[in-house]
Amino acid sequence: MIDSVIMNERLRDALILQMQSKHEFSEDGCWQWTANLDGNGYGCIKFRQTVLSAHRASYAIRHMVNPQELLVCHHCDNPRCINPDHLFLGTDADNTADKMRKGRHRHGSPLKGENNPRAKLTITQVDAIKALILKGWTNTAIAERYGVTHGTVSLIRRGKSWGGEPITKPYQSLTKGQSLNRSG
Repeated sequence: MIDSVIMNERLRDALILQMQSKHEFSEDGCWQWTANLDGNGYGCIKFRQTVLSAHRASYAIRHMVNPQELLVCHHCDNPRCINPDHLFLGTDADNTADKMRKGRHRHGSPLKGENNPRAKLTITQVDAIKALILKGWTNTAIAERYGVTHGTVSLIRRGKSWGGEPITKPYQSLTKGQSLNRSG
């Protein structure tokens, strides 16, 4: 499909028009994709019954070349960015070297927390969730408040997500028949 877009001015203009309404300009020069994202946080767009990677399409349109087997990498390290000035072609080795140089490789500090493009929470929200857990809120109530799943809150509570130790309430739940009075 990309070859057809590159070679056909009418198709190219139609794709450009469709893409223009799906991004916003940010202060850092990135063109933030605001429509659908794939599982890795990259923009995607359906054009003529074909799902295209938005940053690859942007690169192809600007440079009039199909990246084919090459990766379209980001100088800005922002997977949502479609600014062709922030994009470059590279091999897997080039991409790995770029990640290592920038400290983004998996054997160090992978994209965790707010740096993960799929993150639904900020560290400030996670701290607030931990405070609510300590106050005795249920996972369901917290999940509803922050628009996440019960499972997400459970992972935070158990220390499996967003780092830290498991969180225990500062009091013990009473079962039927128990008394607050320790002597009785």
